Amino acid sequence: MADNFEQFITDAKRVKLTHEEKTLLRRLLSASLHANPLPKFISNWHSFRFPAVVSLAIILFLVGVPLLAEKSLPGTPLYTVKLNVTEPIERTFVVSDEDKVQFDIGIAERRQAEAESLAAQNGF
Repeated sequence: MADNFEQFITDAKRVKLTHEEKTLLRRLLSASLHANPLPKFISNWHSFRFPAVVSLAIILFLVGVPLLAEKSLPGTPLYTVKLNVTEPIERTFVVSDEDKVQFDIGIAERRQAEAESLAAQNGF
């Protein structure tokens, strides 16, 4: 059966349309497209591009900025985002008092590491 299929493909590749047949098919296709236009929502798909691009930019901003802010050090523009946005949001998801204490200890350790990193950068 595979041989029959391969023979069919080989024979099909040899079939060539004449110039008249190609012209007739183009005319029939064009007439069919004019008689049956695409629905508005398909033909105007480009009108969805701008809202999609804006939505994607907003999502990338809302996700990307806090991720970039995680590694920021004091004095950098994203450090304010880290202190005033990312960390308070993280803290709201901490439920128990013990976990809040552990979270605050982690923040203190972060501040210490940031201070050490700044000191090393400035040659202290």
